[in-house]
Amino acid sequence: MHTALRWKWVAASRHAPVWIGMVAIAALCWFYLVRMDQSMSAMGGAHAAQKSMAMNGDGLGQLGAAFAMWAVMMLAMMLPTVVPSALLFSNLAAKRKASNSNMATAMYVAGYSASWILFAAPAAALQATLTATSLLDPMAQSTSAL
Repeated sequence: MHTALRWKWVAASRHAPVWIGMVAIAALCWFYLVRMDQSMSAMGGAHAAQKSMAMNGDGLGQLGAAFAMWAVMMLAMMLPTVVPSALLFSNLAAKRKASNSNMATAMYVAGYSASWILFAAPAAALQATLTATSLLDPMAQSTSAL
């Protein structure tokens, strides 16, 4: 029993750079989101959103700001969810070729992250469209009476 636990610790520590990188990226994303929320709250909500997120600017600025917000939010929330499958993947990759398992695991996590960043594009486009048509306010809240 003790040997099995030690083997798992050795296998997990071999991939420490991957895990540290994932934690660092998720922490930076959360830090950015918290700072963005604090700045919008301190500057007066919707007015701050219009200025800081370019929601009343040109279409490209609005779309770019919405995409950045969605991409960071997706990474902050979804990166931690890949940990269980990445741990399994890293163990399988280490059994196949231990010398290349860090790179394989990093590529696995990068592919997962890329899929969520790609999801941010249509989400941002939809948000920008709804904001431009006044169905959402600059704080992304519905303006509908329903």
